[in-house]
Amino acid sequence: MAGQGRVLEKLLIAAGAFLGGLAVGLLFAPRSGAETRRLLKEKAQEAGHWAGEQLDHLRQEAVGHLRQGLARAEEELEHLRRKVLPDTGGPLEQLSDVDLLKDLPQMPK
Repeated sequence: MAGQGRVLEKLLIAAGAFLGGLAVGLLFAPRSGAETRRLLKEKAQEAGHWAGEQLDHLRQEAVGHLRQGLARAEEELEHLRRKVLPDTGGPLEQLSDVDLLKDLPQMPK
């Protein structure tokens, strides 16, 4: 998760630097006001599209990481169930709390 925060931070810094450089370049370019406004609008739309694509990519990455984490958690839970619960031959829901407690190791006093 911390890695994703760094990616987002770098993305925001890059987008800010890009937009700042773009604005300075357009403001000092020898163009008419109408032409400069048109270019600013176009570049802002391009930057918005680029930022949207980057956010979609980050979102897809995050979903992939969450799915992997969920799969690992489910595998670990199943492993722990097999390790702790007796083989009853039936669904786990049929076990009562008393059945579960008698098979757990006793805690030292």
